[in-house]
Amino acid sequence: MAWKIAEAKKRFSEMIHRVHIEPQVICNRDSIVAVVIDPGQYEEYTMLKENREKESIGTAFEQFREICEEESYEIAVPKRKNRKSSWQE
Repeated sequence: MAWKIAEAKKRFSEMIHRVHIEPQVICNRDSIVAVVIDPGQYEEYTMLKENREKESIGTAFEQFREICEEESYEIAVPKRKNRKSSWQE
C-alpha cells in the first residue's frame, strides 16, 4: 500500500501492522521516499547483501567450475592466436 507522509504519521501503528501483509510504501509528492518491510524480509535482504559483498570474482569462478564439474559440462576454450596490434603495423 502507498501512503503519503502525513497519513503514515497519523496512522503509524496501522501501517506497521500491515507490513506483515505487504511492504508499505511511503511517498512524498508521488515519489517514493521510504519502504517499510517485514523483519523477515529485512533479514533475508541483509544476508543476501553480506554474501554478495564477501564474494570475489575468484569465488564466483570457483563456484562456476564446481557446477560445470557436477553437470559434466566442459568449457571449450579456443587456442589463442597472436595477431598484430595497430601499433605494430
